[in-house]
Amino acid sequence: MFSTETLIVQVRAFAKAINVYLDGQEKQWIQYMVAQQLINAGIANNGKQEKYIYYTQPPDIFETACILRNGSLISHGSAAFLHGLSDYSRNIYISVPQKSIKEIGEATILQENIEAAFKKKQRTSNDRWIYGDHCFIYHTCSEISSDHLTKIHGLPLTTLEKTLVDMAVRPTYSGGAIAILNAYRRAMPSASIEKIVLIMDEMNYSYPYHQAIGFYLSNAGFDRNQLVSLRSRKMKYKFFLDYNMQGAMFDPQWNLYYPADMSILL
Repeated sequence: MFSTETLIVQVRAFAKAINVYLDGQEKQWIQYMVAQQLINAGIANNGKQEKYIYYTQPPDIFETACILRNGSLISHGSAAFLHGLSDYSRNIYISVPQKSIKEIGEATILQENIEAAFKKKQRTSNDRWIYGDHCFIYHTCSEISSDHLTKIHGLPLTTLEKTLVDMAVRPTYSGGAIAILNAYRRAMPSASIEKIVLIMDEMNYSYPYHQAIGFYLSNAGFDRNQLVSLRSRKMKYKFFLDYNMQGAMFDPQWNLYYPADMSILL
């Protein structure tokens, strides 16, 4: 499978090998190959422009999403699906690491600022591309250590533990609080709390996500003795498990609000 740019490089290399001068006609050659059904073309559209994907065999939808953006990887709810933690969604979430990006949060946190932020819907990326009946959502993030990356079926994605952390931080990209709790429960037999805490500390979030992660771990059935490092941390602020919650319950143990419809699962 190729993007337009990659296929142009391949066409140029082939033309050079057979001593054919293209004279800038690479795209016309590609159109000819599509017309002759030597290759197939798929189109992704963001409402302003189109991007083409070329293939000979029907492509994997996750691979297609990554092909459209160099250096990208599968994350959040989509990574959770590949790890066997959640159900399939036609929204495909892709992270695009960049050196200059800082993680979310504020230098100085005030309770009223937290409340104002979480009363609204979570901000999401506008970098969205429609491909058939799927939507590729590209999220720019800071660089991710190779220790927190893996591959499944050759597809690049975040590790199990990095995925769990990412889901807690961006619930909108992960199906919401109930889906995240179910993912933590499915991950319980194999996920490492030590790795989860390490990743969380490396990210150095300004918001107290240790409260949300602790809530999920505790209610997912993880060994409570292993949660001591999270329980011992400051819980200065009343935090929120999700954004724009319509009705919420309060958990004094983790000093946070969670969706009221989640109570039946706890």
